Amino acid sequence: MGMGEWCALTAALLWTFSSMLWGKIRLTPTVLNFAKNWVGCGLLLTHVLVVSLIWQTWPNWGNWQSALWLSLSAVIGIAIGDTFYFRSIQILGPRLALVMATTAPLFGATIGLVVFGEILPWFGWTGVGLTLLGVYVVVSDRRSRVEAPGLFQGAVVEGALCGLGGAICQAIGGGLSKQATKDCGELEAAAIRTTVALIATLAYIALRGKLGESWRASMRLEHLKKIVPAAGLGTWLGIWLSQIAFNQAPLAIALTLMSTSPLFAIPIVHFYFGHRATKIAIIGSLIAVAGVYLVSQASVQ
Repeated sequence: MGMGEWCALTAALLWTFSSMLWGKIRLTPTVLNFAKNWVGCGLLLTHVLVVSLIWQTWPNWGNWQSALWLSLSAVIGIAIGDTFYFRSIQILGPRLALVMATTAPLFGATIGLVVFGEILPWFGWTGVGLTLLGVYVVVSDRRSRVEAPGLFQGAVVEGALCGLGGAICQAIGGGLSKQATKDCGELEAAAIRTTVALIATLAYIALRGKLGESWRASMRLEHLKKIVPAAGLGTWLGIWLSQIAFNQAPLAIALTLMSTSPLFAIPIVHFYFGHRATKIAIIGSLIAVAGVYLVSQASVQ
């Protein structure tokens, strides 16, 4: 595997750890996303500044077209997509939410078919079926629902739909981001995306008249203890590595490798939350990842 593929796998591992932390923070999904974005934005901009000072180079911010693609990617993939994802975590628990996120490459393949005329061979559609089957097996396993963190509870159907919504946004955001990094540095692209996502979430909260309330909630020490490390792993390092993956690996492959988080989550959930995954849940996760692999292989034919 090349650098892009390794970065995608590393991002998946980091997102698994950060998801465990997000699932323990008692904030609404919108406020959680806002908090994640302002911490991640600060870390990424600091990273850009340090690199520029060390290497004595001007950051490669790209052109107005790349900025436009990245801005659209940020609003869809981070501001909207991560809000859906956080809600999915709160209802289903981190591992099941990550399983729902494995459907992102399927939507990527669908976007490729509808927008770019990329046709999947038979084994690609087999992969689609396997992934949907795996997700169904995992979500329908009632014994796995004990993994839900118990914060802002909701119906399982709502959690599944939010997970699918997040996956769709991730696929769209990934495609737009890949288009942009042709003319923009990967680190700078990550900084632009988080900055735009911060502005978008801030504007939404302000329009609802809850900016002060949201800021105070995100600044509480009990929340910051989890937000800072989670944003450091998932937003700063995770989004930066994902930009490298999008730029240096085929989109379907990058999305597929980033969707392996459920496999990392099985042992982590056991040790971090004390929940032992059921055999059915493990089998369902493996089926879903196998289906995603087939789709990725079909997407590069």
